[in-house]
Amino acid sequence: MSSFLEKFNEEIKDESNGIVTETNELEEDKTYLKKKKKQKIITIIVSIVIVITISLLVIFSQIVEVPNFVNGLNTIATKWGKNNDIEIIEEEQYDTKITERIVISQSIKDGSRIFKKSSIKIIVSKGKDPNEKISVPEKDSATASDIKAWKEENDLSNVTIKEEHSSEIETGKIIKYEFENIATNETNFTRSDKLTIIVSKGEKVLNMEDFTSKTQTEAEKWCQENNVIYEVKEKFSDTIENGKIISQSVENGQELTDDTTIVFEVSIGAGIKIPNYSKVSSDEAQELSDKVKLKIKNVYNMNVSYGKLISQSVKAGTTKKETDNEVTLTYSLGKPYFSNMNGISESEIAKTFYEYNQKGVNFTYTIKYVDSSEEKGKIVWTSKCNEFVTLKEEIEIHVSNGSKNDDTKVNKIFQVF
Repeated sequence: MSSFLEKFNEEIKDESNGIVTETNELEEDKTYLKKKKKQKIITIIVSIVIVITISLLVIFSQIVEVPNFVNGLNTIATKWGKNNDIEIIEEEQYDTKITERIVISQSIKDGSRIFKKSSIKIIVSKGKDPNEKISVPEKDSATASDIKAWKEENDLSNVTIKEEHSSEIETGKIIKYEFENIATNETNFTRSDKLTIIVSKGEKVLNMEDFTSKTQTEAEKWCQENNVIYEVKEKFSDTIENGKIISQSVENGQELTDDTTIVFEVSIGAGIKIPNYSKVSSDEAQELSDKVKLKIKNVYNMNVSYGKLISQSVKAGTTKKETDNEVTLTYSLGKPYFSNMNGISESEIAKTFYEYNQKGVNFTYTIKYVDSSEEKGKIVWTSKCNEFVTLKEEIEIHVSNGSKNDDTKVNKIFQVF
């Protein structure tokens, strides 16, 4: 700046000398010279002001004012730092009062002016220490409101408060503590431990409700919600719809005790009365009731004539549910009659005996292979043939081995059961 002024003075001197010379030589007007000198001075002053102004603008553009980050989210501080070219250094620490991610303090006071590229350190809360030991409420003195306040004050999200009836502990008092970890107890409980506190609702007082004509589902739901013991007995009814309550053993409004058992009679509808099928044939049986699901079986019987009913699985006159109304009728095929098997292939023996045994007999057989002029594998003789037999028989069967030798020879014997 001083060199600029010296140069300016020299120029003025030069100008003055020139003016004197010119005045002497050309006789210029002194007023003009003064005016010109003044214009130069103004130009120089304006230039200096401009230079100073630009310098100050450049300096001030690199300065920012620090806002207050305390009690705000840490993300607000980091975003501001990024926008203003300021490094935000975060340090975390637990705090019992300040919520997680909230700024506790800052290294530079708000309102201060700092240059860009500087740094600010902020302390950010990690919330409450999960490993901090917490004293649990006293069982004998703590009330329900005390427990709730204790949970909120200590930010115990892992603590659950449940209420149960008790005839021994007064309402609002602690019945027991239930720690999820068996190693945890009242002396070493920390914020991270899971705990259920059971608080007394006092003695249970429950009055019976009227469920007659309501559904079984409604009655059972009410009993389960109130921990009431109940039984369900099904009963046919022509007037009460299937699935609804006909009667209850405890009257409406009666006070229930812990040992009360309620018996509900539930309608299963009118039901189906099973007919007597002893006088009808198997073909006629279905005509007695189209609501009964019949299953017909035909078996051999030594005492009951062919086509007669031997038994029915459900006694006549019994009332059954519409969903459980199957009845098996067993009819007699009379005495078993063993037909001629000569000429039948050996491969048909098992099937034939299976079909006999499906009809209530117990037939077994023995096969002997004999010399015969009959085709190999054909039956040539059976110990029972075209005759009535008992319900249990062992039949001997001769099968041709294809040899024309008349001498009977047993090659193999198979016992089939």
